Amino acid sequence: MLKTIAVLLLAVPTWLYGQTPSTADDFNIRGLEYGMKGDYDRAITDFTQAIRLNPNDANIYNNRGFAYYSKSDYDRSITDFTQAIRLNSSFVVAYFNRGNAYSNKGDHDRAIADYTQVLRLEPNADAYFRRGFAYYSKSDYDSAIADFTQAIRLDPNFVDAYNDRGIAYGRKGDLNQAIADFETALKINPNYSDARDNLDYARRLRGR
Repeated sequence: MLKTIAVLLLAVPTWLYGQTPSTADDFNIRGLEYGMKGDYDRAITDFTQAIRLNPNDANIYNNRGFAYYSKSDYDRSITDFTQAIRLNSSFVVAYFNRGNAYSNKGDHDRAIADYTQVLRLEPNADAYFRRGFAYYSKSDYDSAIADFTQAIRLDPNFVDAYNDRGIAYGRKGDLNQAIADFETALKINPNYSDARDNLDYARRLRGR
C-alpha cells in the first residue's frame, strides 16, 4: 500500500545523542517519529524546519503534507503535496496522497486525475481502488466497477474491492453479481461485517 515516504539514513542523527537536530535530515527523521506517535503538530514543526534548511527536498514536503492530512487539514496537505510534485514530477506517492486529500474534500474530478497519474507511473491495486471509489462517488458505476475489477486482478484478496464492487453492482440493479461479490468478500474475511450486512440486504431485495 502506498504510504508517506521516509528518508532513511545510514548515519545516526546527532540529536539521538542528546543534541538539538541541526540538519534537514535530522529534523525530517524526528518529524517522522513524531508522526508515527500521532503527534502531528510537533511533526509539522520539525518538517517545517527541515524545509527551511532544505527547500528542494520533495520528500519533506510530502511528509509534512501527510501530517496535515492526518489532522484533516486537507487544503494545507494539498499545498505541500503539490510542491512535492513540482520538485519531482514522477513522485507517485505525492500524487496518491494528493488524490486522497482531494477525495476527502469531495473534489472527485481532481482525485481521479491524480489517481490516473499514479496509474500511468506505477499501476497498483490501491490506486485503482481509490479511483474506483471516486468514480462511485460521482455515480459513474460502470467506471467504478471497471476500476474495482482491476484492483481485484492485481490483488485477488482485496476484500474491500469486492465489497465496493458489489455495492456498485447493486446500484446498477445487478443483484446477482452484487451478491456474488459480497459472498466472495466473506470467503476472504468471514468477519467482514459490512459485507455481511450488504449481502443480507441484497438478498432481501432479490426476494430470498
